[in-house]
Amino acid sequence: MPPRRIGFLDEKNTVEFSEDFKMTEDELLESKLEKPSECLVRENSQYAEYMLRQIKALDWAALEITQDVLPQLQMYWMGAGAVDLEGIRDHLWEWVDTHGGPRPTGDKKMILVRMLICLAYEDNRELEGMSFFEDLMAKYHSITAS
Repeated sequence: MPPRRIGFLDEKNTVEFSEDFKMTEDELLESKLEKPSECLVRENSQYAEYMLRQIKALDWAALEITQDVLPQLQMYWMGAGAVDLEGIRDHLWEWVDTHGGPRPTGDKKMILVRMLICLAYEDNRELEGMSFFEDLMAKYHSITAS
C-alpha cells in the first residue's frame, strides 16, 4: 500500500488531509487567518508586556487622554476583559490628527500618544521588527533629558 499523502490539492482544488476531512484552498486560508498560532499570540503578548513596563515609568500626568485609554490597554493585555482596540486606535488617531497630525515631531505628548497607539494593535510583530516603539522611547528620553 502506497504512503498516504496528506495536504495535497486534488483535481477539484480541494486540500485532502484524510479520507473524511477535506477543505478548499479558500477554506484552508480562512481557517489560518481566523486562528492565529499560539506562538504568535504569545509573542504579541510578550512585546505588549515589554511596552507596558516601559510606558508605566513615564510621566503621563499632563496627558488627559491616557486616563481612560491606558487602563483599558492594560486590561486587554492582561486578559482581564473585552476591550475595543479598534475604537481605542480611532480615538488616539483622532487625537493625533487634532494635535498636529502624523508628521515627525519632538512633542512629548504626541510621542506618548503614539506609544499608546503601538499598544492598541493586537498584532505588534511589525512594530517590533521596525523598532518603532523603541525609536519613540529614545525620542522621549532625549526630549526629557534636555
